[in-house]
Amino acid sequence: MRREFYQLANKIDSSAQADTEEAFPAEQYKKDVLRTIRADKRKKKRRHAAAAAACIAVAAVATAVFHKEVQAAIEQIRYSLSAALGKDMSQYSKAVHTSVSDAGYRITLEDVIVAQEQLLVSYTVQREDGQKLAQDCSIAGRLWINGIPAAGGAGSSGGYLDKEQKIYGCQVSYQIPDADLSGTNRYELAFQDRAQKIQGNWKIKFEASGSELFAETKTMAVGISYPLPGGNTLTLDTLSLNELAHQVTFHTAKKGLKNDIELRAADDQGTQLKFSMSEFENGKGIFKNSYLIENGEPTRNWIAKDAKTLTVTVYISGLSETDAEDGWKQIGEAMTLDLRKLKQK
Repeated sequence: MRREFYQLANKIDSSAQADTEEAFPAEQYKKDVLRTIRADKRKKKRRHAAAAAACIAVAAVATAVFHKEVQAAIEQIRYSLSAALGKDMSQYSKAVHTSVSDAGYRITLEDVIVAQEQLLVSYTVQREDGQKLAQDCSIAGRLWINGIPAAGGAGSSGGYLDKEQKIYGCQVSYQIPDADLSGTNRYELAFQDRAQKIQGNWKIKFEASGSELFAETKTMAVGISYPLPGGNTLTLDTLSLNELAHQVTFHTAKKGLKNDIELRAADDQGTQLKFSMSEFENGKGIFKNSYLIENGEPTRNWIAKDAKTLTVTVYISGLSETDAEDGWKQIGEAMTLDLRKLKQK
């Protein structure tokens, strides 16, 4: 995939449970398509007078003379997990790039990453006739592992990868509790339209392993509890760090939660972080480092590699109308974790 299209896809918010469908700026998209066409021409050593006409064709999104060439460049748009996550994960991702078509729609599974109790995938959806998608994309996949339906929830985000809204990119995180994904497993995604407006059947099978990411994951025990309203208790279990996510696992005394909870943290190098609840089911969940606002811009920070301590404070929302202005209130005392206790598995 070409760098220009990664830069486009990077503008899509991939935070858990969020859906964005913001098209990219038209002028930038035109430039990127044109750059792809020019690169292909240089590679094939095609230097003829039509190059100037191609510039005009793309800038104006007109002329049928170079329609096929422009369309070919558009079809080179890929949606890798590095693009979706906003950082280079190519070392840990597997490029599947397998397409299946039905009911006039083509789904292409691009990349997959296997992590601890989690499978991340990125895929694109487009019409086979190359026309604009007629509705907001609601095609989603159910997951099977080694022939068995995978239990657990899923969070997704996505957006159009082109200004004409012909290609939709989606990133999905499947939560697979109590499953050993460190080795190679057989996966199958069966896609369906949740809105039931498209009667299609798309299935893609692949194999993937999480061995490399597992080997580089560092973990430490936390074991600190906090009282919650209604006689409930929150216990922070482990902190784990890898290139995919920094996260804290937790459990509660009761299976349900009536309030949202987040962790606010700072390491000894001055890095500010926020851990948002990305998963919770049957009394178990995960806080993952998420976006916070710095200088008016959303920023996702990571614990510094040379940090020795991490100070964490627990916040809960919606306790009463007298809470802080942002709706969050601190519970318990801040704790400081000794990051030198992190160990690779």
